[in-house]
Amino acid sequence: MRRFLPIAFASALAFVWPAAAQEVAPAPQPELDRGGIEEITITAEKRETNLQDTPVAVTAITSNAITEQGLQDFNQIQFVAPALVYGGIADMAQISMRGVGVDVSTIDAEPGVALYQDGVYRGGLVASSALFFDMERIEVLRGPQGTLYGRNSTGGSVNAITRLPGESLHVDGELLYGDYDRFRGQAGLDVPLIPDLLRMRGAFAYEGREGYTKNSLTGREEDDLHARQAKLAAVITPTEDLDVTLRFNWLRNKVGGPPFIKTDDHPVAPLFLSSGNPGGFLNFPGVCDPVLTCTQVFGLTLSPPGAGSSNPRRVSYEGGQEYERDTWDVNGTVTWNIADNLTAKWVSSYLTLDQDLEPTNNDGSTSRIWSVTTCSSTTNGSRS
Repeated sequence: MRRFLPIAFASALAFVWPAAAQEVAPAPQPELDRGGIEEITITAEKRETNLQDTPVAVTAITSNAITEQGLQDFNQIQFVAPALVYGGIADMAQISMRGVGVDVSTIDAEPGVALYQDGVYRGGLVASSALFFDMERIEVLRGPQGTLYGRNSTGGSVNAITRLPGESLHVDGELLYGDYDRFRGQAGLDVPLIPDLLRMRGAFAYEGREGYTKNSLTGREEDDLHARQAKLAAVITPTEDLDVTLRFNWLRNKVGGPPFIKTDDHPVAPLFLSSGNPGGFLNFPGVCDPVLTCTQVFGLTLSPPGAGSSNPRRVSYEGGQEYERDTWDVNGTVTWNIADNLTAKWVSSYLTLDQDLEPTNNDGSTSRIWSVTTCSSTTNGSRS
C-alpha cells in the first residue's frame, strides 16, 4: 500500500502538468508586417525596368505620391527630387540640375536639362512649365544623359509621363480653392470602348487666380494666371505583342507679368540713362549746344523719376505685359514585342506653338523716358 501511493501521485502529476502548462502558456504573437519596397516600373533607360535595378541616379515620383503629397506643379517637385531646382518667369520654366541649367527666359533658349513628355523632347523654355497635367509619374534623372537623351541633357533629364486609360470605366476629379481667388478643377474619364482592343481617356483642367502683386500706378494685379488644358489618349492592342498609344494635348493660357520693381538708379555710360535721369546724356550741356542741353534744344518733356521700392509685391510702373500661349500636339508610340528579349519601339510627335508677348514699359518706374512737347514760335512773320 505504501508503494502504491507514490506511484499514483506521480501518475497524477504526469496527467495534470501538461494541462496546467497549456493554460498558462502565452498566446503566439502575430507575425509582424515588416513592409517592403514598392516595385516601381520606370522608363529611364528607354525601356521598362524596375527602379531598384536601374543603374541611374533617378528619382521616380508616382501618381500616388503626387496625390498624397499634394504636388501641383514643377515648382513643388524640386522639394522631393534632390539636386533639382526650378524657377519660372511668366510661365517660362528655368530648370537646373546639380547647378547646370540656363537663366535665359526667351522662346529660343535651350535648357541644360532635357525635358521629355511621354518620350518626346520638349525643347525651349516656354513648353516646359505646363506639362504637370494628368500625371502618371515623373522621372528625374541626375547627371549627363547624352547617350540616351541627346543634346541639352548635360545636367540631367526630366521625364513627364501622363496617365493612360484603364481597363475599366473610371471617373476621377479634384477641386481646389485658395487665396487670391485661386480655383483649380480637373476631371478625367476612362472608357473601355472595345474590351482587349481599344480603350480611351479624356481629361480637362482649368486653373485661374488673381495676381500676387499690386500695381499702385495702374491699379492692376500683376502675376495673374488663367489656363485651360485638355487631353485625349487612346490605347489600341490588336495583338498581345503589339501596342499602339495615341495622345492629343491642348493648352491655352494667359499670364500677366512678371512684375518689374525699381530699387535704385545706376546710370551706365555712354547714355547715362536711368529712371532718376530719364534723359541721360540729353540732360548734359555741350552735346547738342555749347550752353543748352538737348532737352532744352528740342523741347523735350521728361517724366519725373519714380521712387524706388524694396517690396516686390508693391510696384508702381506702367506694366501691362501679357503672355498668351496656344499650343497643341499629337504623338504616337508603337511598341512591338518581337521576342522575349527583343522589343522595337517607334515614337513620333508633332507640336505647334503660338505665343504672343505684349511687353510694355519694363524698367520698373513710372517714367516714360521722354516725350516731345508741342512748341510754337514766330520767325519772319510765319508761325510754326
